[in-house]
Amino acid sequence: MKKRYALSILWIKRDIRLADNQALCQALMHSEQVLPLFLFEPSITSAADYSDFHRYACAHALLELRGELQRREAGIWIQEAEFEEAIDTISSLAPVEAIFSHEETGLSFTFERDKRVAKYLESKKIVWTEIPTNGVVRRLRDRSKRSAIWNRRMAEPIRPAPHVVPLNSRIVSACNNAPCVPLQQLTKWGTHAKLQAVSESAGHKTLESFLGGRGIAYSGGISSPNTAFSAGSRLSPHLAWGCLSLRQIVSAKEDRKEELRGSKTEEAPKEEAPAPVVVVQEPVTPKWKMTIYSG
Repeated sequence: MKKRYALSILWIKRDIRLADNQALCQALMHSEQVLPLFLFEPSITSAADYSDFHRYACAHALLELRGELQRREAGIWIQEAEFEEAIDTISSLAPVEAIFSHEETGLSFTFERDKRVAKYLESKKIVWTEIPTNGVVRRLRDRSKRSAIWNRRMAEPIRPAPHVVPLNSRIVSACNNAPCVPLQQLTKWGTHAKLQAVSESAGHKTLESFLGGRGIAYSGGISSPNTAFSAGSRLSPHLAWGCLSLRQIVSAKEDRKEELRGSKTEEAPKEEAPAPVVVVQEPVTPKWKMTIYSG
């Protein structure tokens, strides 16, 4: 079946992941080639609420995503530029026909940026498709309908990471050259031994460790500075940058609740077989109930 667009851009903002990425799925469905794009936009990075912690988290997550795309013989265009400048540069290589992205939940300056981008794309006759990614419902006129919309979104099947992201070798090569951010610079930004790792794989490991063991100490432990670093979920940066989708977390939580309901005994790993995640099965423990077993 002939695809609608020859080349589309997957505009990555706060969704730095391959799995359960609806914008990516839509782009692949309708496009012969898909170029992932991430921008360190000066209008965003110069804002008062942006810091080196944000740059680190983005760069760390992008390093892993870049590697995953390379394994799929694709690339990602990473540039310090405003959206319009980047699209003009990419368009000099090949005509861009469509943009796919998730709706971004940000602040006033990201909203103003989106309005500016919409006008630019309209002037270029480039189609922009935005897809909901969390529980925020835009232009909702009746608040009583939000719960049903949220439940419907969370109940949608989780989409696996694609095996292939089609992109011709000329554009893949361009992703590794100026004006793109060089790998050396990205690595410098995304390396910090004392900060929490932020990436798609790190997000899944953090979620598994919380639901598999650390979560039992959440009630009570989260309120103490001595225990909060281990008792807390530690999922905030992964959600903030979209290394995990909200639907993935909700689904994992529901699966864990079912597992706890079905278990009869408490089991601990054997000492001679250490495991990175301690799985504690105790369906009637009040602490588990207060963490994930309620509802």
